[in-house]
Amino acid sequence: MATPYPRSGGRGDVKCGGGRGASVPWDFLPGLMVKAPPGPCLQAQRKEKSRNAARWRRGKENLEFFELAKLLPLPGAISSQLDKASIVRLSVTYLRLRRFAALGAPPWGLRAVGPPSGL
Repeated sequence: MATPYPRSGGRGDVKCGGGRGASVPWDFLPGLMVKAPPGPCLQAQRKEKSRNAARWRRGKENLEFFELAKLLPLPGAISSQLDKASIVRLSVTYLRLRRFAALGAPPWGLRAVGPPSGL
């Protein structure tokens, strides 16, 4: 079975430090020049760069969650032990309670005088 990319030992070998890929002809399409697949060295560098970027994003997220947890009306010993889902859940609940408290007492006595309408 023919592979679209040359194997080792062919004219299109890409070594570490070979740049972003070399143009190599395909055996079954004469005259067509294409980029060779990234070599193992380049793939490893890309994976490491991606891992580092993800680690950096997670660190920033964790910092924001920690700051949000500190804003909750809880003792520091409790807020420092919360997981991310609990921080979000408690933050949403706290904001809902603040909105409810800001609206004031609901008008409980606005029901019409007389028996309930279902009887």
